[in-house]
Amino acid sequence: MSNLKITLLVFGYGGLNSRCHDSIFMELTHKSNADIEWTHRTIDDDALIDRSRSRAASRFLQSVPDEERRSVFVFVDHDIQWRPGDLGTLARQAAREQGIVGGLYACRSMQRGFSSRLAAEGASFKVGGDKLHPAEYVATGFMACSVVALRRISACCQRPDATPVMRITECIGLDTKDDSFFDFFRPVPLACKLPGYEGKMEYASEDWAFAARARYSEVPLFVSETPILKHWGPYPFTVNDGIRPAGG
Repeated sequence: MSNLKITLLVFGYGGLNSRCHDSIFMELTHKSNADIEWTHRTIDDDALIDRSRSRAASRFLQSVPDEERRSVFVFVDHDIQWRPGDLGTLARQAAREQGIVGGLYACRSMQRGFSSRLAAEGASFKVGGDKLHPAEYVATGFMACSVVALRRISACCQRPDATPVMRITECIGLDTKDDSFFDFFRPVPLACKLPGYEGKMEYASEDWAFAARARYSEVPLFVSETPILKHWGPYPFTVNDGIRPAGG
């Protein structure tokens, strides 16, 4: 079997946390990843995150030959820390499932939940385990996506009969008109379901929008138990810090 090809896309807006830098170095040199061919790029030239993620995914898709099926891109945000080998494992899982796989990490505050959401409420989740859990949506700060999955999203969401909110289109940036891309991560408005906010819309994140387009395209979405992640802010937030209080 050919080597797994991984394009590591690091979003360095706000500066690169030193723990993230250490994690990248240790991942690229870890012995468990001897079968991986790495391509590495840091993205810090666009303050609009949904546009920068869309551009990065589009460039990845353009760079992979049509016959190639064992390529994966991984997104890493500048404030995430992980164990050596966790990122390679995530990419292998995405390649195996021909889907999208994310790691679970806490929002950067106490008891405010997580940036990804499992499809089944109350599922038993073992941090550091080896299971994949079907996901409703996957946070893009530590995420792997196979080229097969991205091709499917691209094909399904460009169809003329695609649901309008799920449709993607070819775009240009005002400053780089010769560098077109597809808006995979364009946010969408959702009808708000909170009591007292009837008739108003909720502005969903680029994470949610990309996951919604994946579900629409019948691409499998998972959260992996394997990575043990810290989300750095004024404190290294772990999964335990994200657990909401009972009844909250």
